[in-house]
Amino acid sequence: MKLKLLAAFFLVSSYLSSQQTITTSGGDIESDQVSLSYTIGQLKVNTIEKVDSSILELDFIQGVQYAFDVFDCRDYNNIEISVFPNPTSSIVNISMEKLTDKLRIIVFDVAGRELYDYSFIENKFSIDFSSYSEGIYILGFYNFCGLFRSFKVAVNK
Repeated sequence: MKLKLLAAFFLVSSYLSSQQTITTSGGDIESDQVSLSYTIGQLKVNTIEKVDSSILELDFIQGVQYAFDVFDCRDYNNIEISVFPNPTSSIVNISMEKLTDKLRIIVFDVAGRELYDYSFIENKFSIDFSSYSEGIYILGFYNFCGLFRSFKVAVNK
């Protein structure tokens, strides 16, 4: 009986100690828009934290785990954009407040054709509409997440 109990004890203790996982690898990767830290082989529970802010953390069970910063695209709703004069016959001035990252503006006609494409970091610049025919044009403002704001501009001659 003692032998069976002793054998059961060693069997259970070896099973419990064999469940430990040691992190064997990992690293960090960074770019202008995202930073990523990873480890391989560590046991964790799935979690998502701080979704309403700019940090998103994902941990996967037994395998690769990720913890990375996601730049929240909702932050771009705080940028104040002024497009004036509207309607215009030639120059449209664009003024922005709270701009910190590079953006892109694309001008489309009502048929959806791309007429103008410009990447910028300046808070103020102008677009010349004098060579455009009379009508309505769409100014689309893009960040790395895609379109975040658009304006209609009327051109009258």
